Amino acid sequence: MDRIAVFAFEITMPAHSLTATYRAILREVNKQYVRRNGNQFWSAQVKAGFRKGAAATDTAEVHARRRDAENLLTYLQSNREYKELMERYWPSSSLTPQEKIERTANRVGLTAPKPISFLMDKDDTPRAAA
Repeated sequence: MDRIAVFAFEITMPAHSLTATYRAILREVNKQYVRRNGNQFWSAQVKAGFRKGAAATDTAEVHARRRDAENLLTYLQSNREYKELMERYWPSSSLTPQEKIERTANRVGLTAPKPISFLMDKDDTPRAAA
C-alpha cells in the first residue's frame, strides 16, 4: 500500500498554488483509490494532513511539507500514467494465468481446453483420490 505523507499550508507562498496542489492531490487520490474500491480512507488522510499542517509556523517545516506535497502529487500522477501505459502497451500484465493460456492458444489458432473443475478444489489444487 502507498503511504501518504502529512502536509502543511504555506503562509509565505501564494495560497492559490497551495490550494491547486491540494486539489490536484485529492483528484489523483480519488481517481486511483476512492473510485476503485469506494474507500474514503486515503482522501480523509490527505484532508487531515493538510488541516493538521495548517498550524505549522516554522518556515523550514512549512517549506518541507510543501515540497513533500508537490512530490506526492508528482508520484501519484506518474504512477497513474505508468499504469495506463502498462495497460495500453502490455495488456497481458493484468490477466490471470488462465486468461494468458487462452490468449496464447487463440493466437496460434487453437482453443484452450476447459479446466476440469470436478477434479479441482476451490483453490485450484488437484483433489486427493478418494
